[in-house]
Amino acid sequence: MTAVIEAHKLVYFSIPKVASTSLKELFYHVMTGRPFEHEGRGVHYEAFKTEAFYRHDHASFAQYTRIAVVRDPIKRILSCYTNRVLQTGRLSADQIDMVAAERLGVTADPGIRKFILNLDKYRALSNSIRNHSQPTAYFLGPDLGYFDRVFPIEALGEMVAWLEERTGMALTLSREMTSEKKIEFDDLTPTCQDRLREYCAADYAYLKDFYRPR
Repeated sequence: MTAVIEAHKLVYFSIPKVASTSLKELFYHVMTGRPFEHEGRGVHYEAFKTEAFYRHDHASFAQYTRIAVVRDPIKRILSCYTNRVLQTGRLSADQIDMVAAERLGVTADPGIRKFILNLDKYRALSNSIRNHSQPTAYFLGPDLGYFDRVFPIEALGEMVAWLEERTGMALTLSREMTSEKKIEFDDLTPTCQDRLREYCAADYAYLKDFYRPR
């Protein structure tokens, strides 16, 4: 379940690769009054699970302030690659069905170019890649008007200040799951740039009040 804070009538809808680990730990602090302890499988499994929008019981949130944080779609896909592929090896030979990969004409541990140009195939091979590259609307629903507050990831400081005012708590946002290597859109070949523009076009239309297409 995403973060439901009964005491303050708040609900936060998370999105993978949009600071979700740090934000879930922040909301865990709000909910329990103490920082999250880094033990076991982590906050995603022990406290708040990210779910598709349609899986939530939205009637129960009628009296809640609904919150979301969004991110530039292309930056989110690039972060998916650096974190899920380079750092955690989700497309390594021992993590995917290599027979299926061969039939799809792709290899394990792809470089950024191969990953982008074959993103749909890698999504089919890995639940982790598919989850971390789902469109924003998959997690936030068809209309952002559903939310009372939507913060771009660049305004996390503003969100924390708003949350402190709302709860009366002193809060600190941690920096969890930060990718070690950064890949910028301008570093990509024109072919890869065009493919990312195509893949993220609907997301940019959905987030038109926050981000412009590249």
